[in-house]
Order: sequence, then C-alpha cells, then structure tokens
Amino acid sequence: EKLLVYPERMQANLDAMDEAGLDLYDDLLSENDHDLYQWVSEPVAPPARYAALITRIIGGLPRAQA
Repeated sequence: EKLLVYPERMQANLDAMDEAGLDLYDDLLSENDHDLYQWVSEPVAPPARYAALITRIIGGLPRAQA
C-alpha cells in the first residue's frame, strides 16, 4: 500500500471518503511522483480533477514556523 504524505494524517481523510473519493485518491497515487510533489508543495497548480483533493491534503500538513 502506498500513501502520499503523512499517512497517519491522511488515514482520517481516507476513512471519510466515499468510493468515488477513494478512486480519485488511487488515481492521484498513480501520477508521476515529481508531479505529485510539485502539486503538494504548490509551485505548480494540480489538474482540476485533483485540485480539491490536493487542497485537502495540503490542509493536513504541518506548516513551518516563521
């Protein structure tokens, strides 16, 4: 099983997803790793079909303190 970033935080999101959401997440994991990193780290906008999911993933990530 392959989870994107912070699998312990993503698990709560996965548990709340319906079948279509899980299918979309599975499709996301099939994308190129370099593209995934670019989308999650935000220098490149994700494809529209993944935008809400990427936003949800990013929302669960810890932020660096300034």
